[in-house]
Amino acid sequence: MTIMNKNVKLLIDVGNSQTKIGIWQNSKLSRVRICNLKKFKKIISTYANLSYSQILFTSVVSRKNEKFVKETLISKFTKSPIQIKSSKSLCGVKNSYTQSTKLGSDRWCAIVGSSLSNRKPVLIVDCGTAVSIDCVCKTGKHLGGFIFAGYEGYAKSFQRAEKLKNINLIIRSNSKKINYPRNTKDALTLGYIMMITASIEKIYMKFTEDCKEKPVVLLTGAYAKQLETNLNLDFTYEENLVLKCLGIIGDNI
Repeated sequence: MTIMNKNVKLLIDVGNSQTKIGIWQNSKLSRVRICNLKKFKKIISTYANLSYSQILFTSVVSRKNEKFVKETLISKFTKSPIQIKSSKSLCGVKNSYTQSTKLGSDRWCAIVGSSLSNRKPVLIVDCGTAVSIDCVCKTGKHLGGFIFAGYEGYAKSFQRAEKLKNINLIIRSNSKKINYPRNTKDALTLGYIMMITASIEKIYMKFTEDCKEKPVVLLTGAYAKQLETNLNLDFTYEENLVLKCLGIIGDNI
C-alpha cells in the first residue's frame, strides 16, 4: 500500500564509493540509508511505500551505472526522477567552471544547496574519494574550487616505496592533535592531516580576504570527522550534505 504524503521528496546521492538515499520533508532529512549499487534495487524498494512530490538524484558514476539507477527509479516509482547535473547556473547560483558540465555533480549540488541555505560566503570541504574545497560568494557566485588526493589515494602513493608500502595507514575519528610524530606510521598519517588542514586554512584566509567577510565552513565526507581535531577554524560538520542540498534544490526549482 502506498501512503500519500504531500511535498515529500526522495533523494539519492550516487557517489564513487557509496550511494546514499534519504527522505526530505519540511526541510528535514530522514530515513538515510547507505548502500552500494549491487544492493540499490533492494534498498530503494523499502522506500516505495510513499508517494513522492519529487524524486531527485545526482551521480558521479559511469553512464552505465547511472542508467541502471535511473531505470531502477522509473521501474519502482510513478514519479519521473529529476537528475541534477552541473550547469551554468541553478536557482540563481552561478558555476565558475569554463566548461560547466566538467564540475562534479555532487560538488555542484553542495554548492547550490549550501548557497541557498546560508546566504553568506560558504567554504565547502568534502573529504571523500578525493578532497574538494569550493568557495561560494554570498551572491551565489562560485569562485572556483580545489581538489586534493583523498586519504586512500594518498596511502596508495607509497606502494612503490619499499619501506613504506606495508604500513597500514588508518585515520581514526579521534585522531590526535598534531605534535611531532616519532614513528613512520604517525609521520605519514599526521603528515596527511596537516597537509589538508593547512590547505583548508590557507584557502579560508584568502577567501575571507577576497569576500571581506568570514565564510561559513561546512565539512562533509567520509574522512571529514578525522580532520576536525586539527582544524583551527569554526565549522559545521554535515554528514549528509549532498542529500540535504538535493532537498534544498528541490524546494527551489
